[in-house]
Amino acid sequence: MIALHDLTTFPETDWKNGQGRTRELARGDTQGGTWRVSLASIEGDGPFSSFPGLVRHLALASPGNLILNTEGDCPHHLNSAGAILSFDGAMVVTAACPSGPVMAFNLMASHGQPALLRAHETPFPLPHTVHFTLLPLRGPWHVAGRGPAFGPGSVLQGKIVAGDTPLHISPMASSGPQAPLCLAALIPPS
Repeated sequence: MIALHDLTTFPETDWKNGQGRTRELARGDTQGGTWRVSLASIEGDGPFSSFPGLVRHLALASPGNLILNTEGDCPHHLNSAGAILSFDGAMVVTAACPSGPVMAFNLMASHGQPALLRAHETPFPLPHTVHFTLLPLRGPWHVAGRGPAFGPGSVLQGKIVAGDTPLHISPMASSGPQAPLCLAALIPPS
């Protein structure tokens, strides 16, 4: 079961700390715990909200630079779209946006809930999942043997259960001087 959505159909809400806005793309509960997928705008420097009990997976989803400072660790520089960082949701994290506002694709899941965030520039298979959300950033993409192409500004979601034919996702053509890029948030079975 898959569905294609226009990104603008997901309403925006203010962050808990007022430092940005989020479009919640999906959320759910499994035997392993809870999970949520969102796309957020980070408007400027400031603290991230705390989410104790969750693991956060964050991918830079726009051009620009994002520096995340976590307690007791070196700064983490995300300097290109598709760069990913995972960290404990209870950590104190501050963000710096030296090149201006950026977008972040987020997957948050309970400790113990399997969750994967990946960046793809080449064809990739989708394994059996409780849920998947694909966010293309560059170039048109398609699901082999199914449906229309999808590209920037759209979101492809669904699940692949045991017995379903696995899906294969591929870029359709070169997107110019930069490689195609699609972010994938996956919730595998527990």
